[in-house]
Amino acid sequence: ALREALDRLDQEGRVPLAVVAVTGTTECGAIDPVNLVLDIREEREAAGKPSFWIHADAAYGGYLRTMLIPSRMGLGDPRVNTMIDGRSVTLNLPLPDASQCEALEKLGECDSITVDPHKLGFVPYPAGAVCFKSDLVKPVARQDAKYIAEEAKGGEADQKDDSIGMFILEGSKPGSAAASLWLSHKLIPLDSSGHGRLMQETVRNAAELYTLLDEFPDLSRGQTVQAVPLSKPGSNIVCYAFKSTERQLSLSEINDLNRAIYDRFTIQDIGEHSIHERRFFASRTVLDPERFSPDSAQDFLGRLGVTREEYEKEGVFLLRSVLMNPWYSRAKQRGRYFLAELTADLYQTAERLLKTT
Repeated sequence: ALREALDRLDQEGRVPLAVVAVTGTTECGAIDPVNLVLDIREEREAAGKPSFWIHADAAYGGYLRTMLIPSRMGLGDPRVNTMIDGRSVTLNLPLPDASQCEALEKLGECDSITVDPHKLGFVPYPAGAVCFKSDLVKPVARQDAKYIAEEAKGGEADQKDDSIGMFILEGSKPGSAAASLWLSHKLIPLDSSGHGRLMQETVRNAAELYTLLDEFPDLSRGQTVQAVPLSKPGSNIVCYAFKSTERQLSLSEINDLNRAIYDRFTIQDIGEHSIHERRFFASRTVLDPERFSPDSAQDFLGRLGVTREEYEKEGVFLLRSVLMNPWYSRAKQRGRYFLAELTADLYQTAERLLKTT
């Protein structure tokens, strides 16, 4: 698709300025093939066609690269044990494949990267960074305040300037987030001996939740609903929607059901409720036909049992779970199987709500 878009620009006499590869979408954790985007740029340059800047939006997924330093650590055993209805069950995990590693390994060849430590870096908001491969951008990004700095020297002088303030896109910001970031990464190294182990756990947890949601009706008999995951997890996020297995629901009815489930797993008015009233929380998003084409959503729509026409009219309300807790396997050692409990609660809530509609 990228090649087709670039060829179309060539035919129209237009020049591509930049291609943005998202390394871990905040909606579903998907990782764009950064390595293939770099290959396409190399092909174009070799053919004498206009090149382009490559930006990696690794705001969410950049920290996944810690699993690859100094080498790929892998994701561990593709099977895991859990407890369903008081009995031990072994699950096969749909772990992400090596293509995600190939994309993450090429991040350093991009021209710029954004990374948000306040996401998978496990440090407080608003820690964030935009990193440029070349210092040529510094004169462009410079912001002048005459009461702080002298006149801009321009060109090479700006490139070699060791100052920070006038070259930070955001301008003034508190130092506490940067200090907490420094301390965290000094204590937990950004490699497979430290932070990578946290990332490995969260990716495995997403794969486990995906399998539990998908297979729960086979593991716990008598269910009249089915969770339909959007896709296998590319990192540590799982998106899904519930449908009935006893009767055909319209997409409007499916959306209403999942909105009602979401209402039971969130708190709309903090003034009226306590967070301690909820055992589990879920977030939500919307699969929008303007942003996710019907062709790209076709497989999911088929599994959900809705038509392309319904999707184009309504979009799909999705439940969304982000697996951030790196201590889940330790909890299992103490007899708590939180993901199985969450899955059971979601199914019980969906069953109850479906009976009332």
